[in-house]
Amino acid sequence: MKRFCGRLLLFATPLLLWFAAYVVLDPFRVIRPLRHDGSPTRVVRNKGSYSTSVYLDQLGARPHDSFIFGNSRTLAFRAADWEQHLPAGSRILLFDGHGESLYGMHAKVELIHRNGGPLRNALVLICPGKTFKPMKDADTHLHIAHPAVSGLGRFRYHRVFLQAWGADQFFIKYLDMILFGTYRGYMEGAIRSREEVDFDPRTAERIMPIEAEIAADPNGYYARNDSIFRRTDSTSTRYAQRSIGPEHEAALRRMRSIFDELGTDHHIVISPLYDQLALDRTDLALLKEVFGGERVHDHSGVNAITLDRRNYLEASHYRSHVGRMIMQEIYSPGPRNP
Repeated sequence: MKRFCGRLLLFATPLLLWFAAYVVLDPFRVIRPLRHDGSPTRVVRNKGSYSTSVYLDQLGARPHDSFIFGNSRTLAFRAADWEQHLPAGSRILLFDGHGESLYGMHAKVELIHRNGGPLRNALVLICPGKTFKPMKDADTHLHIAHPAVSGLGRFRYHRVFLQAWGADQFFIKYLDMILFGTYRGYMEGAIRSREEVDFDPRTAERIMPIEAEIAADPNGYYARNDSIFRRTDSTSTRYAQRSIGPEHEAALRRMRSIFDELGTDHHIVISPLYDQLALDRTDLALLKEVFGGERVHDHSGVNAITLDRRNYLEASHYRSHVGRMIMQEIYSPGPRNP
């Protein structure tokens, strides 16, 4: 028996060391999510999980009361720009996530409601062909929702990150970088070539140094990246397939009910994506029926924004000056188009 236990310990030691390294190093910053708040990292973090941690951390002190919900296109909507349109003292949180679908947005609104608010202002970003996915949580480490949002338990949540720690030799690449501080070609796709600060710890908004790079040399930037922006501009509008099903509609109506209960000044923004795909007209009509025509702002399809490559960081994300234009349209005085 003693010999058996010794052999068992011998075989288990590498696994125990592997697990201990994960816990101590916390590579994805989900065990102690706010410990290194605002510090640079080599690993892309789960945005939805981080923003939830920031939200929960501030609940007992000065809770956030103004939220932007959506996927990574929220990076065009800067907290400092939105603040100019909100009442003084508003506390803004970019409550978004990588690849966030309606499932995550609805669950986060429910989380705020369970905590009794406040939820004074909300921007909800809809992306044609992307927002109305199946109403279930993701199972990848960059996209899985925080347990407080999904309600699916911490064991499942941390299991996903442990799987990522062991997948594709990630832990070897990470330990190599930690021990020797040298970026190597085989790390591409798993480890950044340099340390970066992902998010502002106050608002959870993404840090965007690429905007400064473009501003410094816009002609050079778009010339260097010409291949990214190549496309045949549409002469007629192409529509996304109808995507809002019964579960989506129920979630949308529940969000509107919560907004009404909590007195939320809410607006729905349909993103101007570079693919020029317009939201299905039936889906658009439903959004207007649920939230009010004057609160739904459709910028999808072929228009002045989507025709100009200089409105985009690349073929997926539009720039912050576009976000400012949209917010100006939303909050400018005078009648709005229904």
